[in-house]
Amino acid sequence: MEGKTADYHHLKGFPVRSVDEIPNQRADGLIVSSPTGSTAYSLSANGPIVHPAVTGLLLVPIVPHTLSNRPIVLPQDSVIELEVINQHAVSVGWDMQSFFEAQESDVLRIARASEKITFLHPLSYDYYVTLRKKLGWNDE
Repeated sequence: MEGKTADYHHLKGFPVRSVDEIPNQRADGLIVSSPTGSTAYSLSANGPIVHPAVTGLLLVPIVPHTLSNRPIVLPQDSVIELEVINQHAVSVGWDMQSFFEAQESDVLRIARASEKITFLHPLSYDYYVTLRKKLGWNDE
């Protein structure tokens, strides 16, 4: 974006509240994902590969500032609250399609939706074959 420079040198802090007592995250960013999204954005940030049949939420720090901030898979009924404590605006995005700027003291509440979705695949679909092709597993 012309005329606008990103301010990347400030540490971002994300106090994380959940029923599971997740510690605060100090990182450049944070990905919260379902297992379906784990092989995209969170995988690129060293998040785990999680089979789509596993129910849960992934919490993946982007460029964590300590070695103790690691990706974690939370139970599906977890409610996660992220509070912005940095005085600089934080960009929040959904599947990289929709964005807004969160300000200091904003709280983002994330929970599993009550609605479900069913993905249709061809009868020949195999999750592991897809991973092998996309990730180059077993390449000679």
